[in-house]
Amino acid sequence: AEDGIRDRVASRGLGDVYKRQVVSISSNNSLVSKNRNGLGSGVIFSKDGYIVTNLHIISGEKISVKLHNGKIFPAKIIGLDKNTDIAVLKISPEEDLKPIVFGDSEVLKVGDSVLAIGNPYGIGLSVSNGIISATGRDYGNPYLQLIQTDAAINPGNSGGALINENGNLIGINSKIFSRTGAYQGIGFAIPSNLVVQISTCLLYTSPSPRDATLSRM
Repeated sequence: AEDGIRDRVASRGLGDVYKRQVVSISSNNSLVSKNRNGLGSGVIFSKDGYIVTNLHIISGEKISVKLHNGKIFPAKIIGLDKNTDIAVLKISPEEDLKPIVFGDSEVLKVGDSVLAIGNPYGIGLSVSNGIISATGRDYGNPYLQLIQTDAAINPGNSGGALINENGNLIGINSKIFSRTGAYQGIGFAIPSNLVVQISTCLLYTSPSPRDATLSRM
């Protein structure tokens, strides 16, 4: 299965294509200062600049988003959900962005091939491959039924994309199990169906209702 996804990544350029739909996020200006506090990733879900990420990477009021082309934009918080660790941000890009397409996390099977995309340790957007190791992991949070994967997820990957072999988002990378703080083969992602549900609620319960829609496959 992993050989198959490597072949598809090479032949179709999935890694490069979908890095365009994933961004680097910092708070308190860590993109400039290289302070890793508040450093993570996010996923573009509307062409006009709405982004979903993890709440736990937001460590200050000054939030910056860096696109694949190196452009940096200030971001404002649209909504936060502590129970699911989801945050929705908004930037104002100069041109339309390419949003990711959401897949159906309910149809995932153990052994399915996946790619994890994010900004590990702030070194820049990177792609790693692996499989679905398990589903329905709560990892101490009864609000979540997380996807477990062996794709490499490190600090800075939080909020990034877990995509299937068709390039559809099936999870938001969120946690790792590690005794060292670095990747040890066990990572967790918030299922895409829950991301859609919570992000939609945050968009339409914010002080100003939003027109953004999440693209579904």
